[in-house]
Amino acid sequence: MNDFPDFMKSTANAIASTSQSKGVTGWLYESVDGKQMAYWICTSDGKSEQHVHAYDEYFVLLQG
Repeated sequence: MNDFPDFMKSTANAIASTSQSKGVTGWLYESVDGKQMAYWICTSDGKSEQHVHAYDEYFVLLQG
C-alpha cells in the first residue's frame, strides 16, 4: 500500500495542519459510539510531543 484510498482522505475529516508537524497530514474518524481512528501520512521525519490520553492507543506502521 503506497497511499490511502482517496475516499479516506476527506477534507471533512482532515486534522488541522496547525495541529501537526511539518510534513505530516492526518485524518480523524469517530464512530457513533465514540471510538476513533486517526491516520497520518508522513513525508518527512518529525517528532510527536509527549502527551497523555484517557484511553488506550494503538499504532500500526504500514510502510517505512
